Amino acid sequence: MASIYKQFQINAPSDRVWSKMSDLGEVHGLLGMLTDAKINGDTRICKTQSGNSLKELIISVDSEHKRMVYAITESPFNFEFHVASWQAIPDGDSIIFEWYTDLKPDNLAETIEIIIDGAQENIINGLSA
Repeated sequence: MASIYKQFQINAPSDRVWSKMSDLGEVHGLLGMLTDAKINGDTRICKTQSGNSLKELIISVDSEHKRMVYAITESPFNFEFHVASWQAIPDGDSIIFEWYTDLKPDNLAETIEIIIDGAQENIINGLSA
């Protein structure tokens, strides 16, 4: 199983960042590759700019630890396994944003890491606004 870990600083208070992170139906405002997101119970359906859909299972939304966990269950990538977490760790007047992703097959890790790296600026801008 491949693992991807990203960490970066966001200059915004943790409560404001968490408010935006935990607004599950607005994830497309943080990830530029998405155009829409709909919530149905513990499922989120995201539309991509290319017109594809991602179906996600929302596993956890933990306000105490400012952490959310999701798994992509259907996508054009045909994952055998995918689970990821976002966490906002308070650091003075800002936060450390951590994004963990575990996935199979391993050969998708390079492509997914490129997508995650491309999303970093949108996430920073979206969460710090």
